[in-house]
Amino acid sequence: NDFILHSKFGFEKCRSKDDDGEEHAKLVSRPSLQEAKELQRVEIRLLKNEYPYYIKPNVEHWCLWKLGGGGVMGDDIQEAVENLETKTEFGADRELKDVLHWVNPKHLQSVPDIDHAHLLCLRGDAEDKQ
Repeated sequence: NDFILHSKFGFEKCRSKDDDGEEHAKLVSRPSLQEAKELQRVEIRLLKNEYPYYIKPNVEHWCLWKLGGGGVMGDDIQEAVENLETKTEFGADRELKDVLHWVNPKHLQSVPDIDHAHLLCLRGDAEDKQ
């Protein structure tokens, strides 16, 4: 969880401390996941999957990460698809032909404590956009 919080959401990393205040080598996020939930912090990030499924080159694997706010909802998916269609930082310079999205059941999620959805995007060539 700590890795996801600081790599995806930009949470601060710091060394963990024991009850006596002594630092350890393990890095933890601040705020912690529990603290973020208590603060009712809601954040959403759409990022390319660092470990994508083996798919064809014109298919992109994205993850929609959501912290707080009741899990990934239909509106979150819709906004993500709109970003994938219209914003160049999400590859909109290539036509978005189709999107498949899903949320794995908790028992199959690699990070079950932080809500996330997968989006597979079929893209056309840059010439297809013209």
